Amino acid sequence: MAFRWAECSPHTCISESGKSFQVAGSHHHLIDTSFGCRGGLPLLNYASWVVNFTGVGTHGSVGVATRKASIEASEYQYIFGDGRQSWALHMRQSLSDLEDLSDDDDRLAIEVPDTGPVRVQLQLCHGTSLTAKLSTSRGGDLDFAFDIPPGLDLFVVASASRDDAVVTLEETDT
Repeated sequence: MAFRWAECSPHTCISESGKSFQVAGSHHHLIDTSFGCRGGLPLLNYASWVVNFTGVGTHGSVGVATRKASIEASEYQYIFGDGRQSWALHMRQSLSDLEDLSDDDDRLAIEVPDTGPVRVQLQLCHGTSLTAKLSTSRGGDLDFAFDIPPGLDLFVVASASRDDAVVTLEETDT
């Protein structure tokens, strides 16, 4: 299955190949807005892929979502990962080392370095279990797992709030 970004919120641009999207650097006039993108085809029950970020910003997410999940938020917030229509790893950039910032609503928020790339390897098993492995330029991998209700059509999703961030998508072997 070919992984391609297909549906993005305004002020994001999908590359011609569909393998990457970029947050437009000119959206400063849109105070407090988060932008995301969704893959074009539903995932098979077993799928493996990697999402690379050149920057995350204050509210980056990566995971899976149904077609009903919104891909834009009117405030700076984690677009994906509500546990009803989407399941995602939340990231925010900081100058400190990797740190677990889990909050009270059971959504994971991971602090990632402000410089260097962020790589997240994801795998969907049985259509009901999503695992994510986060790697950064400062080293130190972190692993996460999410349980998903059965019977849903799921799509690859990602978001970044950093101006000019480029988010690429690649399929890997399951």
